[in-house]
Amino acid sequence: SDGDVPFTAAIARSDFAQAKEFLQQGMSLDVRDKFNNTVIFCAAAKETDPEGYSDEDAFWDYFEYKASEMPGTRRLALINGRFTEGNSPLHAAGERQKENACKTLLRLGAKQDAVNEEGQIPGIPPSWKENLQILSDDAGGEEEDLGFMDQPPPGQSAEPEGEAPKLPNELMESESGIDLVAGETPSASPSQPAAQAATGCGRDWRQLRKTLDQTLLD
Repeated sequence: SDGDVPFTAAIARSDFAQAKEFLQQGMSLDVRDKFNNTVIFCAAAKETDPEGYSDEDAFWDYFEYKASEMPGTRRLALINGRFTEGNSPLHAAGERQKENACKTLLRLGAKQDAVNEEGQIPGIPPSWKENLQILSDDAGGEEEDLGFMDQPPPGQSAEPEGEAPKLPNELMESESGIDLVAGETPSASPSQPAAQAATGCGRDWRQLRKTLDQTLLD
């Protein structure tokens, strides 16, 4: 995608097999897309491709392995960061109803009570929270300086290119799965799941927004 780095571009085209290879090669998880969203947020926000579902599961499984060995502060910064409209990766994964991604994030210490700009917490089915072994905050390797989280990686702008797309507000069930549709602005209720975080990780959101007057991820 225009403005993306190889890692986020792989996720934009639902190539989770390639994204996993980047993880295995040690590519930085700190790279951002043009809206300053991290790799993990992009992966959580990306609509699941049924044909690539096993590859996506493998990506999340390997990310959990890598993240569990990180210093606790770094791990928690990666999974609890706030991005488009104040959403965390858990907000995005919950709205996309990605069970494996949600359970992975929860086991790694994602905040279940994180509140986005609409006052919403992640919408996670209660059954997904059962019998999870959650890492302690201090689990993992030695602590390190987290100044990198305040600045984009070298060569990337600190400011997003253009206006970040707004979140759609409702979910509609279709024959192909869960699709996002535009709706009225929701009330700020913690009991109501956050709307899906649309990001620059989709390649054709501008065209969809123009034709449908809404933002959808590819």
